[in-house]
Amino acid sequence: MTSLMLGELSPDEKILQSHIRDLIEISGRGYKACFSRFLTEREQIVAEAVAHAMGFSGYRFFSGHEGGERAVFGVSGGDDAPDDAAFPVCAVTVRYRKIDVLTHRDFLGAIMSLMIKRESVGDILIREGIAVLFLLDSVAEIVSEELVKVKNAGVECAVGYPAELPGGPEFEDIEGVISSLRLDCLVAMLTDVSREKAEKLIRSGIVTKAGVECKTPSKLVSEEEKISIKGYGKYIFCGTGEKTKKGRIHINCKKYR
Repeated sequence: MTSLMLGELSPDEKILQSHIRDLIEISGRGYKACFSRFLTEREQIVAEAVAHAMGFSGYRFFSGHEGGERAVFGVSGGDDAPDDAAFPVCAVTVRYRKIDVLTHRDFLGAIMSLMIKRESVGDILIREGIAVLFLLDSVAEIVSEELVKVKNAGVECAVGYPAELPGGPEFEDIEGVISSLRLDCLVAMLTDVSREKAEKLIRSGIVTKAGVECKTPSKLVSEEEKISIKGYGKYIFCGTGEKTKKGRIHINCKKYR
């Protein structure tokens, strides 16, 4: 994960910092496992930074599946981190007609309508006619029993995993050439606007970098960093290629479909 200085935290992240510290201390005093809610990728970076600052290594993150984005932070109270079975993460499989086209937003909205907080919901994997919802144990039964419609489609839910998980997110490959690895240069290329317009977009607060709002056009981007531009999409900066004769940089990105 990306390294982080704890002095850079926002007010909400400072609350998370205190929470993670409490989990580690409580776990250590009672030699018992303690767990967070689902954390975003940025929040996972914060949690990891707190653990490192405390000199603690007996932790891990668990999403419920390989390569997940949202994950629960878990500590065991000893040197070894909790195993998968210890985490309060449950999968709910949702089946519906293949002719019904449902999106991540549709499922999330339907879950929120059950008065369930976003922090209780992890990744949502979707394929034609099937979705797998990763949830905290505390809300899995509610969802499995009360989620009967998503958007205008009737659905059937069951606790547990299907024989094969739906695939992860799909991407569109994007290649381009920029003058430097500054955020404004990358945003200009991704949105096909001038660098001046890209700077205005960044300063307006619609751009997030590694999960946190960034209003500084001159910030440098790092390989595998995620950039989100409201109204344009979410991207992964994959890395650079060779420079042109004029010193410009070939870059590779992926855009979430």
